[in-house]
Amino acid sequence: MPPRPVLWVIAGLSLTAGVLGYSTGSTVADLSETEAIRFYAQVYAAETGGALTDCAAVPGTGAVWLVVRCSADSGARTYRVDRRGGLIDGAGEPSV
Repeated sequence: MPPRPVLWVIAGLSLTAGVLGYSTGSTVADLSETEAIRFYAQVYAAETGGALTDCAAVPGTGAVWLVVRCSADSGARTYRVDRRGGLIDGAGEPSV
């Protein structure tokens, strides 16, 4: 059996990891569809000069939570977004 101070260190580190995991998870869980759509609409507007209202989203499948499609005369983009709000590889490319 390890000495008592070692057990206290292990217990403290475990508690810290649990608190950090919970706080990070609750932040991610609080991300709404509206916030994700708004963020990628702003990215689209900055890249193309289009309007935020040029964008709409549909539910994704698998690892893709939302598919945000933005299109107007200034250009078209499709953003595939994961549940954490991150962009899935290959997303955000101009649509053909």
